Amino acid sequence: MVDARSARLLVIAFEDIGVASPGALVNAVTACTDPAWRKQAGGNTAVVSSVARMLADAPKDRSSDYLICTARGHPSLAETRQRLGSLPVKARIDMAADTTLPVTGRATAAWYASGIEWGQEQRVGLGDLASLLATFQDLGAPGPLLEATRIAARRTREPITIMVPVVWLAADADRHKHVVDQPVPASPVVDGVPLFGLDMHTRIGRRAIELFAKENTAVSSCLDQHVPARSRREAAYLSAFYADAAPLSRRLQWFQADAIEKLGIENDFLSVGVMPDAVPALLGSVRDNLDHLNAIRTRVLTAALRANSTGQTA
Repeated sequence: MVDARSARLLVIAFEDIGVASPGALVNAVTACTDPAWRKQAGGNTAVVSSVARMLADAPKDRSSDYLICTARGHPSLAETRQRLGSLPVKARIDMAADTTLPVTGRATAAWYASGIEWGQEQRVGLGDLASLLATFQDLGAPGPLLEATRIAARRTREPITIMVPVVWLAADADRHKHVVDQPVPASPVVDGVPLFGLDMHTRIGRRAIELFAKENTAVSSCLDQHVPARSRREAAYLSAFYADAAPLSRRLQWFQADAIEKLGIENDFLSVGVMPDAVPALLGSVRDNLDHLNAIRTRVLTAALRANSTGQTA
């Protein structure tokens, strides 16, 4: 099996954990794809709970997420994408292995070489995942990580999986990489729900952010100043997400991590029509008013819980 729940855990491992905790990533892949292992470990429910806790506690690196999003849409890679579209698979693999190229270019080449499309897109065409991973192994990527990548790529068909070995090879060149602890915004908990989790990926979170963007004068003014009217809602969602849902308390610090993160965030905002020079102001306005956002989240969540309870009683 890889049901929807297990598939989501697989993607989370590659998206949020990545090379910061290779052992945790490999264990997550084993747990999600090996029925015999799950049975021995106590069954599906126990394993899902255990894996979720393991991933929550592990140090994290989101470079894979930022890289694949940058590879897909950042304007700085438009020429690279156009060139890769006409290259044979072998040339794409060679480009993915070329350490003289920026990591963004190698990541884009690796994606195209894998043959794994983004959703229903028809962009990369045929690839050779086995040869790509064999090339990564020749470059020094560890076998267990590559095997986990192979399994996850085939089971989920998500191109983010291909980014992990790319990041591993880039980060391995940094002898000073280390895990850092850093402060994250405080988040109240309401009825067992940490409010930072009410972000753009939840219906209640979106509603709260929409109200916040209207009711908070500073945030509303900042959006008016920097964001086209057609993009206001999406820009508010992204600003709230990066202000308090995305920060990591334990992360792998390596020499290209910050630059990759900056490109990924920039790409997200560009995708909704917000220019890069406006991003710091938008994030700053939300960070300065998180108490107000959390008050609105509390209000909306409490109302939703009350309505749900009333409906169940009826």
